[in-house]
Amino acid sequence: MDNSSSEENIVSPGNSGTENENEEARATVIDLVKLRKLRKGLRLTQAELAALLGIHRTYLVLIEKGKKIPSPRLERQILDFMEKAEHDTLSPQSLWVQSRQPRVSGFGLVQPAAKKTPVVSWAAAGHARAYEDLANQIEETVETDCKDPNAFAIIIEGDSMEPKFYAGDRIIFAPNLEPRNGDVAIVKLSDGRVYFKYYYRTGVEGSKVKLVSENPNYNPMEFDKGEVAFAYPAWEVKRRLRR
Repeated sequence: MDNSSSEENIVSPGNSGTENENEEARATVIDLVKLRKLRKGLRLTQAELAALLGIHRTYLVLIEKGKKIPSPRLERQILDFMEKAEHDTLSPQSLWVQSRQPRVSGFGLVQPAAKKTPVVSWAAAGHARAYEDLANQIEETVETDCKDPNAFAIIIEGDSMEPKFYAGDRIIFAPNLEPRNGDVAIVKLSDGRVYFKYYYRTGVEGSKVKLVSENPNYNPMEFDKGEVAFAYPAWEVKRRLRR
């Protein structure tokens, strides 16, 4: 493969479009100050509560800040959580365990783990701003034992991670987990570029993100942490013998 070409099919960000008109037309009945207070009172992080609700952490952050209106179904889930938390029918220990299990129905009943996870193309990853944008771009499904309720897979392109990963591999990612140093991750920059690399936090207090290829023909890259739109760690790889 020509090393002068780009490492992956880097896709420029598309038009973000307008927010859903129906969402803008209504207001939430959730007391956002109380929601944050109850969550912190139960010693739940935003990622843990988001996992309980079956949504991505960044979506919950926007809800808590009043920048996103939850759907009626999600609103009922949040109100159910708040009511039970307010009346001391939830414990930090039980919620902590539940947040690491498959998506729950309400609070207390764990559903069976999903055996299939959606697969999206590399181009779809280039246009995505967060996990929610990938949810409607499903091309196929693959089986996984990943417990992240929002797990998804991307079809890799390019040769920058050869010989460990090859174009056409289906890589499953866990968007509710934070990547650790040395993890393989998909990283989207705010300018729209997307990379599949080894991920490292460097600089003072982790102010930089360093991306390293497996293929020695590609040099490491370093970016300010603020340039990273999202970084999701890889969970496993699915490889087809016939491409």
